Amino acid sequence: MILIVDDIPENLFSLKSVLEHNNFKVDTASSGEEALRKILKTNYILILLDVQMPGMDGFEVAELISGNSKAKDSAIIFLSANHTDSENVLRGYSVGAVDYITKPVDLTLLLTRVKTLYEIVQTRIELKEQQQRIENLYESERKLAHSLSRERKKLLLTQRLAKMASWEYYIESEQLKCSPEVYKILKLDPKTEINLNRFLNGLSKDDLEKFQTVSNHFRNKSTKFEFSHYFQLADGSSIFLQHYGKLELKNGAPFRIIGALQDKTEEKENEQEFLKLYERYKIVNKATNDIICDWDILKNTLDFNNNITSVLGYPKEVFVRPETWWEEIVHPADLHVVKRQFETTIFKGLSNWNTECRLRCNDGSYKEVFAQSYCLYNSKGQLTRMVTATKDLSSLRSVENQLEQTELKLRQTIESINEGFFTCNRTWEITYWNNKCEEILNLRKEETLGKVLWDLFPPRNDTKFYDQYCHCLNSKRSVFFEEYYPPLEKWFRVNVHPSEEGVAVYFEDITKELIKDLELNKAIEKAELIKAASHDVIWEADVNSDLINFNRNLFLQYGYKQDVVTDRTWFKQRLHPDDCDRVLQSLKESLENNHNFWEQEYRFLDAYGMYHYVHGKAHIVKNEDNKPIHMTGSITNLQNLKEKEFKLEEIAFSNSHLLRKPLANILGLLDLLQGQAEQVEVIDMIKKSGQELDEIIKQIAKTTY
Repeated sequence: MILIVDDIPENLFSLKSVLEHNNFKVDTASSGEEALRKILKTNYILILLDVQMPGMDGFEVAELISGNSKAKDSAIIFLSANHTDSENVLRGYSVGAVDYITKPVDLTLLLTRVKTLYEIVQTRIELKEQQQRIENLYESERKLAHSLSRERKKLLLTQRLAKMASWEYYIESEQLKCSPEVYKILKLDPKTEINLNRFLNGLSKDDLEKFQTVSNHFRNKSTKFEFSHYFQLADGSSIFLQHYGKLELKNGAPFRIIGALQDKTEEKENEQEFLKLYERYKIVNKATNDIICDWDILKNTLDFNNNITSVLGYPKEVFVRPETWWEEIVHPADLHVVKRQFETTIFKGLSNWNTECRLRCNDGSYKEVFAQSYCLYNSKGQLTRMVTATKDLSSLRSVENQLEQTELKLRQTIESINEGFFTCNRTWEITYWNNKCEEILNLRKEETLGKVLWDLFPPRNDTKFYDQYCHCLNSKRSVFFEEYYPPLEKWFRVNVHPSEEGVAVYFEDITKELIKDLELNKAIEKAELIKAASHDVIWEADVNSDLINFNRNLFLQYGYKQDVVTDRTWFKQRLHPDDCDRVLQSLKESLENNHNFWEQEYRFLDAYGMYHYVHGKAHIVKNEDNKPIHMTGSITNLQNLKEKEFKLEEIAFSNSHLLRKPLANILGLLDLLQGQAEQVEVIDMIKKSGQELDEIIKQIAKTTY
């Protein structure tokens, strides 16, 4: 028969008509896939194969045919309208073609070549079949010659190999005669006498009751019996025996039982092992969530486990056509690929194949699945059985989607952080480069990905970047360092971490930070100089901290030891009881009202128990949110000034009385002289001056008190 493969119906019709008119049997296929399915079922002498077809082209079909033992004797003629160059012609011959004809086809030329090739291939096939028949005949004669000499040995060995032995039991005399094989099976000394009681003693209680039941039935209703049981040997082990017996009559009465026993211990153990395996299979079948399908091609049966219902919603017996069941539920968009993979597997005689596709559920929805099959073939290379495990990928896809979302969020996080981040593999090729890297290092992703890090940033002897990165990669330990990179005139703080692929690097530009730190250090040095030059007690405290740090003037002026713990409680205890509430309340109000400064006068206790008048003030530092975070203050000792004020008050009070006494006398005398007219004017002038002096003394006394 000739097979014509072409995707254009007109070409199939014309070629088929010509060949059938010339008495050729013709079959047709409109695609490569259909051709492969037909080749599996039918032997073709000649195949006319179009090169350019949708899906599987002619070259691919020819490659699969050449790998199939059943179709490798078929001759292939390629037909092509477009692929007529020498390269494609050579490719056609390389995949097994015997001829290559261009379109439009010259039917006369085609018919001539078909007749010639058909005769050649048919003759070659007939010669091959004849040679095979001769070889088969020779082999049969050789086997027959050997079999005649072997038959006798077989007869002698059959009983031994089958572990069978014969026995006879005479009913009237109760005599039991056994063949030598019985002694071997029961592991008894041939000189030992075997009787029925000795045999029955080797049975268990349950087997003995079963023997009685079989024996009674046998004697009353039947001339044949079968009985199986365990028998305990002399060494304590047990074997499993199968008995077959037939009753002989003599003069119409039971005379003798002729029987045979067979050691079936191994088969019984195999049976029990099979039952264990079967139970294990049922447990595994219940434990797995996969759909298990056993397709027996020879019996044309299809057997599913219960997961066909739990996963896809189908009852186990839903598919009435085992050969096409999967074609009915595979998604149309996936069917072509799945069929092609399956047919390729069968053509090549492979044992395993797998695929991913979508299967239609009983409710009309689709699920993504992963199917893997194990294929069995007969001696002719024909598929006889296929067992498939199909896994529902829905949960896996859900996990993959979650991982993709997590990875997306991670990338978004990496892109949003205020640090540069990049990764390298073990050969230092850059595999990731975030936006901050572009900003800090002025290199876009397109300029870095896939490039070697050290080509972009050559190692320098005056920096430790290269050494630290290599140390991390080789030791698989994270490293942290700060370093200046001269080409960019920048300082960097770098964290390098090992990864499975290579290293991951976080870095930030700390140039401005270091400049601020330098300026701050200069300011601190200046402040320390001021503190050292000042006679005041200088103190610092964080708003949220309990400790207060004082300079050395606290210890020099007030006598405290330098190891004393100076916290808020300590400071409160050194305020005069009459001043404590006022000082603390004013400080609290300054902090709550966001004042920049605070000051108060109060009395402060020294280490010797004496209070000093002091003047305290503080500068309040705030953060970006205008919240107080730090205070720097001073304590100025006013004790000497207060003591001078007290002395001045005493002097003023004392002198005011001394001055007022003679002045009072003058004023009194003037009052006595007021009656003399000639002295009135002078007396008025003196009195007025005395009153002015008295007023001045009062003002002085008032000011100094």
